Amino acid sequence: SDVYKRQVYDHSKYIFATQREMDTFLVNPSRYIPHGLPVAVPPPRLWVLGPKAAGKATVVSKLSAKYNIPVFASTDLAYYDELLAAATNASGGVVRGVDVPPQDTASNWYLARAINLRKALVDFDDEQSKKAKKKADAEAEQEERERLQQEGEDVDELDEDEEAELEEILAFEPEEEDVGAERKELAQRRICAALTRIEPFASKGYILSGAPTSEGELQVLLDNKAYPDVVLNIKVSSEEYVKRRIETEVAAQEEEFAAKTREIEQLRRHDAERARRVELAKWRRRNIGADDDVPEEEDAEIPEDPEPVQRELIQADLEAEYDESAAVIAGVLELLPEKRLPLVEINGDGGFDTVLTHCCHALMPYVDARRSLVEAAQVVSHSEALKALEVGAMSISSFQFADPVAIYERRVFADRAVEHYALRKGRNTAEDVEEEVPEVDDSEPVKPKTKIIFETNEDGDEEEVEVPEEEEEIADDEEEPEEPEPEPELAPEEIEEMQAELNEKKRIEQERTARKTAYFRSRVYTFDSEANLLK
Repeated sequence: SDVYKRQVYDHSKYIFATQREMDTFLVNPSRYIPHGLPVAVPPPRLWVLGPKAAGKATVVSKLSAKYNIPVFASTDLAYYDELLAAATNASGGVVRGVDVPPQDTASNWYLARAINLRKALVDFDDEQSKKAKKKADAEAEQEERERLQQEGEDVDELDEDEEAELEEILAFEPEEEDVGAERKELAQRRICAALTRIEPFASKGYILSGAPTSEGELQVLLDNKAYPDVVLNIKVSSEEYVKRRIETEVAAQEEEFAAKTREIEQLRRHDAERARRVELAKWRRRNIGADDDVPEEEDAEIPEDPEPVQRELIQADLEAEYDESAAVIAGVLELLPEKRLPLVEINGDGGFDTVLTHCCHALMPYVDARRSLVEAAQVVSHSEALKALEVGAMSISSFQFADPVAIYERRVFADRAVEHYALRKGRNTAEDVEEEVPEVDDSEPVKPKTKIIFETNEDGDEEEVEVPEEEEEIADDEEEPEEPEPEPELAPEEIEEMQAELNEKKRIEQERTARKTAYFRSRVYTFDSEANLLK
């Protein structure tokens, strides 16, 4: 095993036969790394917001099944504890339908962070409880000492250290309720952001439903790098919100009303039975001398009859609840443009199938087309591409420096031209066209223009002679063109400005006529024109 040399580069281990080969590799490792491997597409991360009865849970469940994205089911501490228990278990576990594999804190920093945050939260609460109990015990002990001193009994005096410790214990003040709630909320959001980076959420992504619900939650999630690809807000109108919830609320209140009514009737029957037993015992003692014990039970306190369920009051409460929920969501949505987070709003008043279809259509650029977005071509300068090829950061395509679009178009257009010519001549194959002999043009040539002149022959007689017609000669007395007036002298500033404009035009023309170059999947492609590059 000592014969081979090993080297770790970019989280991969490379093995070399000799030290010389390893040294050569370390000079430029990228030259020896295979290119063209599949691009690591980051997993999708989706946030789904909306009020109650908007159908978030059902939509999230369907989206999870369609795109194979696990659901980050809740934002409460009980769910976090379940995830941490499954992740640290030797065999993993299933948490609310999500398979959580076993993980190691040494290899996953976010898991270790979540465990430490949760432990700090538990330790703080335990410490607060212990200090509160110590304070209560110290106060009781102090009261007992004062009582004994008032009764004249001897009480041992406390030394300085004991008095200082007692004062420290009595000086403890429990955390205010608002401060404690804010501290726990901050810790919960930090744990949430860390848990979204453990498996399976780190590799498959996640759908977070119903969070964040405040500016503080949003800022904490973003500060801990929990950035979503898109925020999906399912909107419902106030009328639809009341329509979806009122029957459930009315049924719940009617059931509560019936339960309270049964309880009051039972108390009344019990009270009536007790009164009957008392009267019977008194009658027996008075009339037959029976020594019956008279029940000495106190009269039970019977509450008043509950108010009957009023549909109008329930509707008013639901409308107020909707306004409060809409205001909270609107406050979060207002911050998204500032944080540069994309927002997609879906009208949730329609049927479930319609809402789900709209959600899938809106998520298409973020889920269905993720790989095509990552593998988009990157346009670079030709000199930059040559440098990348020289150092081995990129590889030349199989087209070398030829234009692949031009090659394709020449091939396609040539085939189409041959086929079109064959069809026009009534042929069926391109071979027939190649064997065809071109026709000879039998048409008479065009005669040049001539004119008739009279010349004297050798016998002294004049005869007609046909000669080519010559172009008319320019008259000698034609006016010569005037010489241009000398240009006026320019100031140095004007000359520099004109030179800058000329240089800019040359630069633009060079860019227009220069070869276009692009990277695609670790390959270099060159094109003759910008039009071919766009194709």
